[in-house]
Amino acid sequence: YGVECVTKQQQIAGLQVLTTYFAQFRKQHEPGLPEKSNNYITYLNAFVLVSDKTGKYYVGSTSSVSRRLEEHNRGKTVSTRAGIPWKLIYTETFQSRKEAVDRESYIKSQKSRQFIERLISKAQLV
Repeated sequence: YGVECVTKQQQIAGLQVLTTYFAQFRKQHEPGLPEKSNNYITYLNAFVLVSDKTGKYYVGSTSSVSRRLEEHNRGKTVSTRAGIPWKLIYTETFQSRKEAVDRESYIKSQKSRQFIERLISKAQLV
């Protein structure tokens, strides 16, 4: 009768292929839209942490600032272990990973404590 029998496993594999295809298509043809993860829109953040212990700043980007802060405070990142505990002092939200990483790179490229402090003080005025 033209009816094809497929297993549940084959259905899942087919859906995974389609999901990957549409994610790639979306990324190529709709670059300005927020990224999607499991059908939820994921916003990306550039962030600045400050160490209570050393007073140093750490600049990064992530889709989950709370998770990332927790990882830094648990010592999962070698470069920030010596500064535990860390506090979140600044975030910017973006609709794409590229925008967040570009902003992180720009802040880091300034290589300036004063630049970060001006960024923070401007945000506090808003």
